[in-house]
Amino acid sequence: MTMAYSDFVETLKDLRIKKKGMRPKMNPNRFYPAQAELQTQELLRDELSNYSYRLQTAAQNGGVKGVYDVPGAVPEGFEEKVSKVANEVSLFQVRAFSNFSELSVGERYFPNQGDKETIITTWTENFVNLCKSTNEEMRKKVAGVVSDGVLGGRNIRDITKDIQNTCGDFTRNKAELIATTEVGKLNTAIARNQSESAGIQFYEWAAAMDGRTRESHAVMDGKICKWGDDTHYYVWSQPDPKTGKKKLIRKDRPENAYKGAPGTDFRCRCIALPYVPEFEDDYKEEREKGPVRGVVQQAPEEEPESAVPEKKTSEKYSELVFDKKFDSLKTSREIINYMAKKHGIKVSSSFGTCNVEKLRGAFQGVDVVLGAFPEAKIGEVVKKSDGRFIMAACWKGENPFFIEMNNMYLRDDDKVREFRQDEFHPKKFGSRQSAAHEMGHIVNFWIARKEKGKMGYGGSNAESIAKEITKKAANTVAGKDVSSDFGELLKMRKAISGYADMSYDYMETVAEAFGDVVENREKANPLSKEIYRLVRERYGANFGSGG
Repeated sequence: MTMAYSDFVETLKDLRIKKKGMRPKMNPNRFYPAQAELQTQELLRDELSNYSYRLQTAAQNGGVKGVYDVPGAVPEGFEEKVSKVANEVSLFQVRAFSNFSELSVGERYFPNQGDKETIITTWTENFVNLCKSTNEEMRKKVAGVVSDGVLGGRNIRDITKDIQNTCGDFTRNKAELIATTEVGKLNTAIARNQSESAGIQFYEWAAAMDGRTRESHAVMDGKICKWGDDTHYYVWSQPDPKTGKKKLIRKDRPENAYKGAPGTDFRCRCIALPYVPEFEDDYKEEREKGPVRGVVQQAPEEEPESAVPEKKTSEKYSELVFDKKFDSLKTSREIINYMAKKHGIKVSSSFGTCNVEKLRGAFQGVDVVLGAFPEAKIGEVVKKSDGRFIMAACWKGENPFFIEMNNMYLRDDDKVREFRQDEFHPKKFGSRQSAAHEMGHIVNFWIARKEKGKMGYGGSNAESIAKEITKKAANTVAGKDVSSDFGELLKMRKAISGYADMSYDYMETVAEAFGDVVENREKANPLSKEIYRLVRERYGANFGSGG
């Protein structure tokens, strides 16, 4: 059984491992599973889109009765996918807590998972039931559209368009609402389970503090709270004149404050940072005024590049250049036409509505990787009706693999800045790096296809190939065999980016390496460069020039 966190810290003190110092600045984003939220949105959008198509077909063939005859059950395998996301959130929280421990006391502590399985099972069942009720809600809306259309004398083509418009808006809004709300609840439940299993009763409320943060949540930011006490917060008293000790005093939350735990309200992205009152005296006084957790976050100190010997290669990263022709193209239409003609691919005209600079960057990322791996030809680049950027690897028409580049990278400047600040992706993150990241996935799966591997995430040949390449690259960079040293591998992956570290999936490490090298070239992380070099050397046609 894992020892309580307080005992763990006391043991470090006895061993003189823990040093007194300034309180570390915790980054709230490291405790929120943003990727799991995106995956959940994707699951919901696909499920609702498929269901809306079934409703549309039923309406065309059987009218209102046909619509109501379509069952609201989710497809086979859906619950398993939801459970997988839930387990990823659980793994994310284990790593988040260990990062908290490393920042706080200099050593990682891996908390007991407590009753994790019950939490995941309960959440998964509730989520699936929520999806069923959402399908039924959509069915009622479509039945209403069909009924109004028939009574209004509209033809079937116009009614079908009305159904598509209604379902499109419904799918987009519901997917975002449910994913953000439910992932937040799961994240909080697992965080509480971990903290209480580690003997930690208190937490510090950390709000997102951006344009979407509600006042009722913003007023709680930085306040010390206790699990199970949703109507109070705690402050430190003045030192006792005799003993010099302080104690926590319970106070009523402000009238306008949310009465609940972080992440339990709808669309709530607030998180609970572990707080251990017993160690308050271990920190020196803050040199600056303000809350303990600042807006400008302090990440753990990284190992200097010289600390990990890098095997020099003869690669000239200046050759990894972007096609200058893109710079002369002034409109989205020109960029789309040029991209389609240069690589012989189909590009949806709907990209004409995208931001020109971001679109140029994204296609530069695609272009430069195709320059290095021309056989991994993209069959089609399309944007779905809800605005998402999808890339599809063709495989000569056989079982195309669809992969997403979320539209936030083309439209949401705040999210891009947030990822840059949090080091969630490699430095200089933007649409070009993100597109190169997705191309890394496509190359990875193309290699799996080339090696006659099984397509698909998790345990596939693509994952095995990514793991093999990452381990070989790590051995070269470290100058020794680290392939069996999980801790060292994790440290090296973490040096690429937070996402390369947080994902259990080595395919994300390879994809992050592609994005890092394409964007930062010779200034990319050593492991990123060696991963790209190995893949290019084994499977590429040239070093990678879009020129």
